[in-house]
Amino acid sequence: ALGMRNDNLSTVSLSGIILLILKPFWLFDISFLLSFSAVLGIILLYPPIARRLKKIKYLGNAIAINVAVNIGILPLNLLFFGSFSVLTLPANIIIIPIISFVYIMLLIHLFCSFLLPFLVIFGAFSKTLIQFSSDIVKGIAETKWAVAEISLPLSMFIPYYTCCVIASDYSLIARQYKHIAVAVAVIAYSIIFLAASAYN
Repeated sequence: ALGMRNDNLSTVSLSGIILLILKPFWLFDISFLLSFSAVLGIILLYPPIARRLKKIKYLGNAIAINVAVNIGILPLNLLFFGSFSVLTLPANIIIIPIISFVYIMLLIHLFCSFLLPFLVIFGAFSKTLIQFSSDIVKGIAETKWAVAEISLPLSMFIPYYTCCVIASDYSLIARQYKHIAVAVAVIAYSIIFLAASAYN
C-alpha cells in the first residue's frame, strides 16, 4: 500500500520486538524462542533450499521447509536440551507425504462418502496410514542412537545465525560464492573462539 517491497524478515523482526516490549519475559520462554527461530529459519533458508530441491516438485517444498525449520531451531535445541534427533529429517521426509495424502483422502471421505458409500474405505485407509506414521515416530523415539548428545554455548549463536544470513537471499553475496563466504565465516569464528578459549 505504501509502495514498499514486502520484507518478511523485517516484518518478523518488528513483530518480535513488539512482542518482547509487551511481554519482556518471553525472551526466556522456550516456546517463544523456538517458534521465532523456526519462522526465522523458514524466512532465511527456505528459498535457497527450495531452489536446490525444485526438481523434486511438491515434495521438495515440504522437505525445504522441514530442513529450514530444523536448522533454525537447532542451536536452541542444543542449548536447552543438549541434544537433537539425527533421524528427525529423514523421518519427516517419509511422514510429510503420507500425512498430505491422508489429508486428501479424509476430505474425499468427508464430502463424498454420504453420496458414494463405498468411499468409506478412504477413511479406513487413512486410519491405517496414520497408525503407520505413529509407529515410525515411536520407533525413532525408541532408537538409542537416534539422539545425539551435543551442547552448544550461547556464544556460538551469533556465528551460527550469521552463517544462516550469509546463505540466505538477504545476503548481497553472489550465490555462487555464498558457500565460500559461509566457510570463511566458520573458520574466522572458530579462530576467534579458540583464541578466546586459550586466553581464558
